[in-house]
Parts: sequence; structure tokens; C-alpha cells
Amino acid sequence: MTASDVAAWWGAALATFVLAWDIFKWRKSGARLGVKAGPNMQLPEDRLEMKHVFVEVVNRGDRPTTLTHLCVYQYASALDRLRGKRKASFLVPQPGGGAVLPHELGSGQRWTALVNQAVLLSKVIETPRYLHVGISHSGSKKEVLVPFSLPDP
Repeated sequence: MTASDVAAWWGAALATFVLAWDIFKWRKSGARLGVKAGPNMQLPEDRLEMKHVFVEVVNRGDRPTTLTHLCVYQYASALDRLRGKRKASFLVPQPGGGAVLPHELGSGQRWTALVNQAVLLSKVIETPRYLHVGISHSGSKKEVLVPFSLPDP
């Protein structure tokens, strides 16, 4: 093996690594949303002691995105969730807590909303199991789903 063969192999290996690194960076770029949903939240100044589902969205990506819809989905089972077969769907047009949609969410920014838990319980079919909060945004065709559970009525 001559020096030119070693240099050719070294160049091929380095070019392959650089290509793989560029693909990795391309897949990780864009808006990456982290979503949390917490039920049974109460506001301290609320005398009626209404319970809410608290939704928090954080953009961990390197580009801004626009949040467009907040939805709640119910599935009959975990298998139906994997298949994407919804039992019921609820759109939350104007979430509470000062949140307004659509909302531009920059890199590193946070958005929060409150959804009235009693209204959700009244709309949920049968037992409130396999519930997911869905956030639609302009950076992806798919919604970001996060599971949460409500107490039995």
C-alpha cells in the first residue's frame, strides 16, 4: 500500500464522516417542541376552586415556529393510540391563562395555557383514559402529542 492509497482511504473516510455529520445536523435543525400537560391545577386567587389542565410548550430547537392549534384527543386503548385511531377530538379555540393562538414561539421561548378540566370531563366519552394534548405548529406536519390523565368523575 503506497502513500497515495493511504491518503485516498483517509480522504474517503473523512468525507463519509462529514456527510454523516451534515445529515445529523440537518435532522436536528428546526423547531423541536417539548410539551407538558398537568391536570388538577388551581389558581391561588380563584375562589371557586376550578381545576385546570396546565399546558406548557418550550421550543428547544434552533428556529422559531408558530403554534396554531391546541387539541385534546381521547383514544380507546394504547393500541388505538399507536394506530392513530381517535375516539374523540376536542379543539381548544381560546385557551385560558392569557394564551392566544396563533403564537410565534422563538428558540428557547415558553408558552403556557390553561384548559378548564370540568369542561373536558363533560366532553370525554366514558372513562377519561388515554387522553393526549396535541400542539400543532408550522414547523411540522405532525402534531406534538403528550399523554395526561384526569381523575375518574
